[in-house]
Amino acid sequence: MACTCGQAGHVGAMEIIFGGLMKRLAACWIFLSLISTAPGLSSALKAQGERVVLHFFYGKECPHCRQIEPEIEALVKGKPGLELKKYEVWYNKENRATLIRMAKERGKNAQGVPTVIIGNDVYTGSDMARIRGLVAKNTRK
Repeated sequence: MACTCGQAGHVGAMEIIFGGLMKRLAACWIFLSLISTAPGLSSALKAQGERVVLHFFYGKECPHCRQIEPEIEALVKGKPGLELKKYEVWYNKENRATLIRMAKERGKNAQGVPTVIIGNDVYTGSDMARIRGLVAKNTRK
């Protein structure tokens, strides 16, 4: 497209603006296409940026906690990329403060034990079906 002044060799302002914009858009599209289709690259980048941790808060003598602890450990063991962090809160003040803080950060109140926090979800109770559901929800790719 020639400049509106009519001189040969001049390039119009619109061609400069849109030509540069189109080149940038094309470069972005190519980059995103490569990331999404390169074998293992997108999942490696996702894995680096999104570490999934299941936080399990329990009381030392809590029967419900003792009941589900082995099930939670087996669930995490069978789910690559999922990490388990356990916190005893009845005798450990720092762990209790961590539970309260983490629940509050997610807009919830810590209600007792057992409590599982994963992603933005906070669940107090021993229903393993609910816990499995939260794990599935928070580990989807």
